[in-house]
Amino acid sequence: MAIKEEKKFRASFGGVIATKPFSTGFFQLEHNLLKNTELKTSGNIYFGNFYNSAQVKIRWDIPFDIPFYVESQFTANRHDFFNGRATFIDDINPPFIINSERFIETNVGLPVFTNGKILIGYNYLWQDYEYYQSNDFVRGDTTDRTSFEAYRTFIGYERNSLNRKQYANKGSKWRLRFAGTNGREETDPGSTAPIKTRLNERREWISINFMMNKYFFSKRKFHLGTYLEVNYSDLPRFQNYTVSTLVSPAFEPLPENKTLFQSQYRSRTFFSGGLKAIYSVRDLIDFRAEVYIFQPYEELIRNADGTSRYGKEAINRNVIGTLTAVFHSRLGPLAASLNYYDDAEEELSFLVHFGYILFNKRGLD
Repeated sequence: MAIKEEKKFRASFGGVIATKPFSTGFFQLEHNLLKNTELKTSGNIYFGNFYNSAQVKIRWDIPFDIPFYVESQFTANRHDFFNGRATFIDDINPPFIINSERFIETNVGLPVFTNGKILIGYNYLWQDYEYYQSNDFVRGDTTDRTSFEAYRTFIGYERNSLNRKQYANKGSKWRLRFAGTNGREETDPGSTAPIKTRLNERREWISINFMMNKYFFSKRKFHLGTYLEVNYSDLPRFQNYTVSTLVSPAFEPLPENKTLFQSQYRSRTFFSGGLKAIYSVRDLIDFRAEVYIFQPYEELIRNADGTSRYGKEAINRNVIGTLTAVFHSRLGPLAASLNYYDDAEEELSFLVHFGYILFNKRGLD
């Protein structure tokens, strides 16, 4: 039997082209060094109006009696929600929010049965937010600026047997993660901020996140799936409502959610669930109908002076729905979707995209 040596270098190109201005290019280069143990280094870049990122990663697989790996990475992300929201035909004035971050992370992974692993890790992160607390700003106004420097430790379990990176219709994905974050907020108010006092405060919290994405029924061309996500956190309020919302965990069940800033789907503690019905044609075309409910435990309310407070428990909830047609090509999905977002300025959103809407990991993920 002939043995073919794997190439040491591998280059990958990709990205997403969309009818909304978050089209993004992607390039990745990997290097494999295989001897007694496998050492892999990689680097990638994303570039576009909405999202820019660079990542360098090194992973060492160690084949002991109980195999494990050690992985370290440096990642820099930048999300521009202002330029990533406006379209040629929108009349809605989008919020001005730019989030830049850098973080260094090291984690250890141990396999658990098939497709599962336990992760133990640590990261150190620097986050910078530029924003206005309202959409009523003019040229010459200066933004509020909040920086958050912190370290974070986490332990979790993950299992993934989904049949596709995006728009899967078989398999399941599970995640359970415990994390502790300790850092310092520094906020410098801008010209339009109601409160002009600079702030320098310690912030620390713990969080627990559970997610299940499972397709539990499949017969011929018809598939049914369910989605469940629960997040608990004692995240403290930051200086103002806007940055408190930005730091809060987000519920993002649809690919488009990852490109939008939607305060109604952010909360430190929430419960969410959804159902998915899929009709497939020859495993190449899927017609998907999905509906999700997002229920925060406590609603974060904006005060008149721009600060925030927590409202009554379990009062308001919001819905997300979508009708999507997907063609699964060899180069990636070609999808057209009509999405509904409850309590949004623009409740209906029509999106066509070619390619995967995937981004590098964030520091607080």
